[in-house]
Amino acid sequence: MFSIHMIAPNDSNGNPRRLYLVCGPHGPIAAVDEGYSGIGAIREAGFTAPEVWNIEVSAKEYRRLKKQLPSRKTGKRRA
Repeated sequence: MFSIHMIAPNDSNGNPRRLYLVCGPHGPIAAVDEGYSGIGAIREAGFTAPEVWNIEVSAKEYRRLKKQLPSRKTGKRRA
């Protein structure tokens, strides 16, 4: 298991929009919002996945990933 740090431009209030795309052997399994926790957000979500890449993405792609994939190990998707 590994994670990809997805970095989108900050929102209009200057808040960071970053997430960790946690991947298993068959592709992405979760999109964990970094918030202000940094790499610790992965552990807080119940995963142990080292960060291997940083990739810049658009705000649109950031929102799509957050909506499409679960955010925690429980497998629950966001509304």
